[in-house]
Amino acid sequence: MNFLPLGEVRRLINGTNGRFFSAIVQKQNGSLRTFNARLGVSAHVLGTGRGDTAEVDEATDNCTVWDNIANNYRRIKLTNVVRFQCGDVVVEADNKVEV
Repeated sequence: MNFLPLGEVRRLINGTNGRFFSAIVQKQNGSLRTFNARLGVSAHVLGTGRGDTAEVDEATDNCTVWDNIANNYRRIKLTNVVRFQCGDVVVEADNKVEV
């Protein structure tokens, strides 16, 4: 399975400006997971843990997002993104399409 380039995924996610986006990511076991998520969420933080706010971690290949389907924070491995959509912008690993 092909994945989107890391730099492109970071650019796309950082360009959402707090809007919801959809991402399909391949999990470690090979199954696909769909996120309906957004960055910039700091609500629902219960403690002082690792400071879960929805943001891209530039030092690693991970991104913490607020997953609207799971109603919780999730981490996306940016190197495993197969498809990304935000508004009219749709980018797939096999055939890149921007509408």
